[in-house]
Amino acid sequence: MIRFMIVSLYFIFMVPAMFGIRRMHAGEEYRFVLLLSIAMFLLFFAVELFEFMVLRYRDEKIIVTRVLFVFRIAALVAFWYFCPLPQAPLRSNPIVSSMIPLMVFYAYFVMKPRWSLLLLLSIIILITADYFQRDISVSFRGPDQISFLLFRTVVIVFFYLLAWFWESERRRRQENDRLLVELNASQEQLRRYAADVGRVVALEERTRLARDMHDSIGH
Repeated sequence: MIRFMIVSLYFIFMVPAMFGIRRMHAGEEYRFVLLLSIAMFLLFFAVELFEFMVLRYRDEKIIVTRVLFVFRIAALVAFWYFCPLPQAPLRSNPIVSSMIPLMVFYAYFVMKPRWSLLLLLSIIILITADYFQRDISVSFRGPDQISFLLFRTVVIVFFYLLAWFWESERRRRQENDRLLVELNASQEQLRRYAADVGRVVALEERTRLARDMHDSIGH
């Protein structure tokens, strides 16, 4: 539930990015990009809702989770290809760049930890290298832009850590549930043993009483 709420809040947080593209386009082109952006956000939200309601974020559904991750990547690439925004997604495309933290978040659940960490470092390096491209004007590298670069980096790292904490907590809960099931099974077994011991003790007591009575009558 916590993961679904956080991702949903991030989608709401990204809504201003859809309207921020107005400064790049106007008229019919802007409306087309806006509708395309809304469609992509709704698609991503529908996939997240499917994972939450149907898959329940279960480990045994890892194959389906990986297929959905590839589907997200394909949808993002398709949006970048067909959307008439600047073709520098890490720098100038607000819709694509705003989805990068989520992709890092999703990658943690379909990759081994070391590979997801490598992906995180690679994205940070790419963003930083893209920022210092020679074709960028000096004005783009002002204090405000540097602050925005740091903000984007912090958001990406935050989502990676969020995935790590959420997955660790989920596995801890699963381990606790497994131990609780084993404990209940052990208690049930102990109750059966106690019942068996009680029956054996009762049988021995009846045998002893019967033997005493037999000895008394014989005497």
